[in-house]
Amino acid sequence: MRNRLRGDTIADAEGSNRDRGRKLARRPEVGVVFDARADVRVFALFVVLNGAGYDLECGSKGMHHCRIAVREALAGWSSPRKERVRALLARTHPWPFLLWAVNREFGGLPGGKVPLEGLFAKLFLGCQREDPFVSSLVAAVLELDEAAPAALEEVPWQALWAQHRQPHDLQAERYRPAGGEALEQVLRYLRPRNEPTHGAVVYVPNLLDSHFTGYAVETGEEVFVVGGPDEEEEEEWAFVGLVQHEFAHIVVNPIVYAQTTLLDDTRHLMARLADPTNPSLAPYPHWPTFVAENLVEAVTYSVNRLTSEVLA
Repeated sequence: MRNRLRGDTIADAEGSNRDRGRKLARRPEVGVVFDARADVRVFALFVVLNGAGYDLECGSKGMHHCRIAVREALAGWSSPRKERVRALLARTHPWPFLLWAVNREFGGLPGGKVPLEGLFAKLFLGCQREDPFVSSLVAAVLELDEAAPAALEEVPWQALWAQHRQPHDLQAERYRPAGGEALEQVLRYLRPRNEPTHGAVVYVPNLLDSHFTGYAVETGEEVFVVGGPDEEEEEEWAFVGLVQHEFAHIVVNPIVYAQTTLLDDTRHLMARLADPTNPSLAPYPHWPTFVAENLVEAVTYSVNRLTSEVLA
């Protein structure tokens, strides 16, 4: 999870990746595959969230035009189901909602059939279920499992998807040529002892979210990197720092969460370093997640200083 900074980019200096088109970029010795595609489940979820009052926007240019149009289409939506989702939004970050959307069946959409208990295991973040932070995530997902499908019945998400799918496909296409090299750069920099074993890393554009947002969620053998709109939508090559950042989480987070007891002595630093008034820190009220996020941010910047003139 992160709020992206514009500087997180890599340049396709040699231009070789631009000619790959839709061909997947594979790192043969590891088997990590990169792809980019729109996902209707993510879109449907954020139709509901925007209609229920999800207003976060970090970009200086304001919300993406697709998001504005969707919100206008839902301006007259009023029901107890909407208010139930709004109440969930007020106390929970979108990340567990995305994890739910790509792992559970809802609204007749194709998706996973992960049991709720299996989904909860992905929320533990190195802690026990009794941890207050984890307990709050589990409770939110339980309620969302009832509230979101019911709310989806009240909104015209199919028609909205038909109207706004093309811009999502176009943003995915911009990421596809450079994404494989972006993953390789992270692996070359980190040189992990046990490299990720996921079958694929898939970038999923989400134009119904804020600029500079990104989340990594696991689904089956894939990891989805769900990213908000690009700031520079007309660039020939995409800002793939988001993909690098979220992929680094796949490597770094398990290491941090396996060592949570070692972090206990520094837990007091949370009060000094995590400004509760800063909305970009809202996803990290828990010390291990805060540490992991900062480590990953440092990795992303370091990788780009080594590979891109933008940050040289």
